[in-house]
Amino acid sequence: MPPRTRGRLEEIKCVETQVHQLERMLGMPYEHDDAEMTMQKVNAWRAVHSQGRGLYSVLYEHLDDLEDRVVREGEFMSNILLGWNFGDGHLNDERLVAAVQARLGLEPGDLVMVYCESQATPWRHGRPQEYRVIDAALGTVERGTWDVRDCVATQPWLPDGPIPLQVTWTAPGFVRRQTLTRGSTSGQEQPA
Repeated sequence: MPPRTRGRLEEIKCVETQVHQLERMLGMPYEHDDAEMTMQKVNAWRAVHSQGRGLYSVLYEHLDDLEDRVVREGEFMSNILLGWNFGDGHLNDERLVAAVQARLGLEPGDLVMVYCESQATPWRHGRPQEYRVIDAALGTVERGTWDVRDCVATQPWLPDGPIPLQVTWTAPGFVRRQTLTRGSTSGQEQPA
């Protein structure tokens, strides 16, 4: 999350994150940096899987300040808010993001979720994997696909940059990057 959002969430005393839970764990509390590193291991685990490479590619295309943000596996949002999840992201769609927005009144770019449905070996059938970009303040701003073959052909850290994305729908008036982070569009504007 951008610094302005972190400050806003810190003001809201009822929001507790997994880092906070690790810091106060009885018997062996973690130091803050160790707790954060533990949470980042989940991101590394996701990047090892093909859909993680696609998800991170979408994030890189949408957020010019990704390196300055707190990135979490989507299931953790439902863990924090609901206390459990299904393990497959079905609780982490537009409805949950809208519920968060109704309570927190976030700015565009404060909470951005990239959602994809898990698929069993879609590259064997030539079907692309679909994704959605959901901004808490704006709703769903983009839908698209990626070819899973591109995901499995690269390394988890995307050494050659994001995999190619095929945008299939963009919310009217939405412009990539500029709308979500107030940064430059880097020549990547999408038609409304």
